Amino acid sequence: MKKYIFFTNAIHLIGGGQMYVAGKARYLEEHGWTVYMFHNEHGYGESEIPSLTKYIYDFGFYEIIKPPYKYSDAERNQILDRMIALLHVDSTIENEIIIESYVSMYAMWAELIAERIHARHFFTTCEETYRGSDFQFYFENLDFFYFKHLRHEILGSNESIARLFNGYRGVTARSFEIPKDLNPAQEQDAIQDVENPEVEYKIRGDTVDFSIAYMGRTEKSYFPAVCNGIAEFAKNHPDKQIRFIIVGRFVFDNVLQSMNRVFIGIQNVEIVSLGNLSPIPRSLFSKLDVIISGAQTAIFAAYEGVPVVTTRVDSDLTEGVLFIDTSDAWYTRSPNQFQYAEALEKVLIRHEYVNRRPRLPERKPANWHYERTLEIQRNNDAPFEYFTAKFKQDLTRNWLALFPFRYVDRGAKVVLYGAGEISQDYQKQMKNYCELVAIVADDYKQYDQTVLPPEKLKELIYDEVVIAIMPNVPQIELTIQKIVNITGKMNNISYDWNPILAT
Repeated sequence: MKKYIFFTNAIHLIGGGQMYVAGKARYLEEHGWTVYMFHNEHGYGESEIPSLTKYIYDFGFYEIIKPPYKYSDAERNQILDRMIALLHVDSTIENEIIIESYVSMYAMWAELIAERIHARHFFTTCEETYRGSDFQFYFENLDFFYFKHLRHEILGSNESIARLFNGYRGVTARSFEIPKDLNPAQEQDAIQDVENPEVEYKIRGDTVDFSIAYMGRTEKSYFPAVCNGIAEFAKNHPDKQIRFIIVGRFVFDNVLQSMNRVFIGIQNVEIVSLGNLSPIPRSLFSKLDVIISGAQTAIFAAYEGVPVVTTRVDSDLTEGVLFIDTSDAWYTRSPNQFQYAEALEKVLIRHEYVNRRPRLPERKPANWHYERTLEIQRNNDAPFEYFTAKFKQDLTRNWLALFPFRYVDRGAKVVLYGAGEISQDYQKQMKNYCELVAIVADDYKQYDQTVLPPEKLKELIYDEVVIAIMPNVPQIELTIQKIVNITGKMNNISYDWNPILAT
């Protein structure tokens, strides 16, 4: 029996990951696979992508938003037992089982399930970023992802894999070759020839001078910059009537309120919110003059004959029109960035793109990507081995390590000695108080290139070294002595074990 098991974000909503698993699940079922989706929300209700609704029931496991080692042994095993019971794996018959995940925490649960049911688990690099306080479990578990890398069980672009590892053990690309034009995380076709009377109703009425559409999730970091750019453009052209169309739901009320504040007093802008559209009707594009979007949505839109100004995951600026100024729909590639208001001037007022044809890559249907990716997965002949010992530990804690504010001056330049959980606690609390110059650690090879060997202390410029390791007295004393041996100083070393119970 052929079973395919996804570990995915909440499938009640629309997003890039959900669009991907929706398309691949449909392809798999058409080719004889039974598909399951463990997700991180309640196991009832409907999805904004209709085809995903059938996967919701009973498969919601909110617990997977934490790594398995953040539970006691009994709790972790109870969660795993519940999951396995839903899969109905019959060990008396021959099974082919593939598991796929694309988020750090879910990947750990997927690996544990794979070991129990003797399945092969692949991790697909779908995230836009892999570092920061919301993504710490990538940083903490690079040894796990390196294990998957060596087994050819990480799927994604070379760039996304380089961003995942960020210099860890010199990994800069996949450990195996795949066709250059293959996207292992291809979303289902977002734009289709369908009718949507509600869309037609909402954008009816008198002709406006310019129709500007934003397509994507409104909670993205760059959405406020997009709104500010449109507002500035409108102020610069008070004689022009502008329709601002938003294709994407407002998940958070504060985002909607912030956007409304931006447009207070601007009389020549009409805001039309279409919410999430799955699929997006192709007829909508005939009513648009320019689109602002990023990621795969931008790529889909670029084939519809409307200029697409690209957003940037790592910036509040744009590089211009997709497939004319830039070929990338995600990241900053050059210093030639400018404000969204300037992009709108170039497209709508100065008409700089009227006679410039985009260099559109040959587009393959989504099924082409799913078929070839599945071939790669099924042809993987690595022995069935699993990285699970680390995930079976009980590393639960009910305390938070407090940064030693009383020993560190506001605005001081600080080096943290240690890169584990205490260091992570300190880093969150230090923001807006002092400057983090660097992190050094004895086990620096366990992390990426942002963690330096202690010997770098003699090259760094800082005011204070704050020791961020567990309160083991001999270890603390050895660490202090090591710092003194390296730097020749002992009057700028701080250590203060002052935890509080976390709520």
